[in-house]
Amino acid sequence: MTTEKVEINSQGIRRILKKYTPGQAIAEYIWNGFDAGASTVSLDFKVGGIPNGALESLKISDNGSGISHLSLKQEFKPFFVSKKYDDDKQKKTLPHGKKGYGRLTFFVFATKARWTTVFLEEKVNKSYSIAIDSRNLQEFEAIKPSLSDKGTGTIVEFENITLTTFSMGEIERFLQAEFAFFLELNKYNAYSIKINGFPLKYDLLMIKKEVENLIISTKPTLEFEITTVQWTDRNTEFSNIYLINSEGEEVYKTTSRLNKKGDSFLHSVYIVSRFFDNFFVHAGDNTIPALGITNSNKDPEYKTVIERVENILREIRKPYLKGKSNLIINQLEKEGVFPDFNSSHFLEKYRHDELVLIVRELYIAEPRLFNELNIDQKKIFIRFLDLLLTSNARNEVFEVLESIVNLDEEEVKNLSSMIKRTSLESIINTVELIEDRLRVIENLKQLVFKPELNTNEKDHLQKLIEKHYWIFGEQFHLVTAEEPDFEEALRRYRRKVYGESSDININSSDKQKEMDIFAIRQNKFSESIEHIVVELKHPKINLGEKELSQVKRYMRVILSEDRFNAGNMDWKFYLIGNDFMKDGYIEGEIQSAEQHGERFLVYSLNNIKIYIIKWSEIITSLEVRFNYLLEKFKTKRNELASQATTAQGVLAENISLTSVMPSQIARGKQKKP
Repeated sequence: MTTEKVEINSQGIRRILKKYTPGQAIAEYIWNGFDAGASTVSLDFKVGGIPNGALESLKISDNGSGISHLSLKQEFKPFFVSKKYDDDKQKKTLPHGKKGYGRLTFFVFATKARWTTVFLEEKVNKSYSIAIDSRNLQEFEAIKPSLSDKGTGTIVEFENITLTTFSMGEIERFLQAEFAFFLELNKYNAYSIKINGFPLKYDLLMIKKEVENLIISTKPTLEFEITTVQWTDRNTEFSNIYLINSEGEEVYKTTSRLNKKGDSFLHSVYIVSRFFDNFFVHAGDNTIPALGITNSNKDPEYKTVIERVENILREIRKPYLKGKSNLIINQLEKEGVFPDFNSSHFLEKYRHDELVLIVRELYIAEPRLFNELNIDQKKIFIRFLDLLLTSNARNEVFEVLESIVNLDEEEVKNLSSMIKRTSLESIINTVELIEDRLRVIENLKQLVFKPELNTNEKDHLQKLIEKHYWIFGEQFHLVTAEEPDFEEALRRYRRKVYGESSDININSSDKQKEMDIFAIRQNKFSESIEHIVVELKHPKINLGEKELSQVKRYMRVILSEDRFNAGNMDWKFYLIGNDFMKDGYIEGEIQSAEQHGERFLVYSLNNIKIYIIKWSEIITSLEVRFNYLLEKFKTKRNELASQATTAQGVLAENISLTSVMPSQIARGKQKKP
């Protein structure tokens, strides 16, 4: 038996390898097996009787070429040098070992490692063992070889193991991420990793796998089998393109253009073809290919297949980034990097939506824009981007982008197309919404002011308003319309605002009354809740004391119920009709509330207000609100007006417009009494 020292002391070895985890250490031994030409590497362990599931034994075996005793010193003695790596001049996955310390990493989970290896020497198999103690990592002991009747390979066994069944589960997941790309690369060679006899299920990490046969019409015709895999996880391997010959052997690998784009789009591409049987890679120097090598990365066939690979990757990556962009937008919103927009104004909302759309598309085009910036930088960038968009200086966006990341000609072209497309989509969406709202206004005028349509409040006016309650403000949520009484309205309200589902009992003789429209709006900044109740009257009914008293009864029901009257709640009641009674009652109520300085106000106390408005005044107010849009988009009122001859026909045209608001909150399940 001989004792040798590696070329660094044990303390130095521990210091260099201290960051290794048990998973990384075990992976090194598996890589050693594949580096030795193994097709199967097995990880076998037994659990002892200890309650915490500690391992009783652990060994890693392979069917490789073993460790030649003649090269033992070269294999075990140098540290930070690996002969097997130096011998390889091609850029391939194997050999993996390149620093010569993988064999020493066992100290993170055991106190001793013993190698039993069988190798071929002078046409006979010989066997011997090697041992290293964690207390003296710089030393290894080896016995002299003896003849063996076993096949070549190596078994590494460990003593005093600190691992448990739980940690082995974590190690298995690590090995999946470490070797998935490699096992897929060598599937034609039937490579496998087995854990206690069961193959490692690396395919669990596949998000998507696509296989395509590309045929290039040359003489003779060339066929390329392109397998593209997107992974959920990966350890250290780059996103590579692997070139494989007709024997299933890896010839060369190179990173794809989408490697490390800051988007976690982890992928591998495997190209199999006889084109790679005689293949040479020009590395930019004057190296001349060996005699008989006819194909290279300079050939048009190679460039064609790589171009197709890049297109496939972009096709797979785009929906992936679209899905991930939702997470990025949510993260940016949480980080507060977007400007503060007034969500109660629909143009502000569309300005926000356009900016979000641009940011989303920018992320899809160049994820590094957001991954390489801190929060303050993101805030400056996005707000400056908003300034450029609102000032119509869209072309200057590229100057900003190019100052942050390096964009090639193709990326600039794609971004330019994206910004133009996104801006056009935003404009089209905005115009469509505005036109639809103008159409609603015109149709509302017809329902109210054309007696021949025989409009009534229940079947026509209320149906239109419950679909278009933006008339009373943006960002409202419809709680009830028409049928539900106050108790059902409160049930739906509590479910919407507080997530409650319980029986509601109101102690009021008017609790069975039905509100035409009941909607709420929550302010996320002040945490206040604004409520509106709208009472609609038939166009032929003039508003007077009777109609106002009806609204005040609704108000009293609200006042009688504490759950409707928290300190952060405001209530606005709207009584709407075509005209007032001629007795002057309503005019007097409006005049008595003039000191509050609000138009149409007839009652104000604490957090409750009542307004009485004519349809003509509502329509005029809406037209004033949209007047500049009418001028801007040159929309003709007559083109927007309905051509229907009945109230039902007018109503039908408003059902599918983009200006339609969400439906009322659904009736919840009530508990049986």
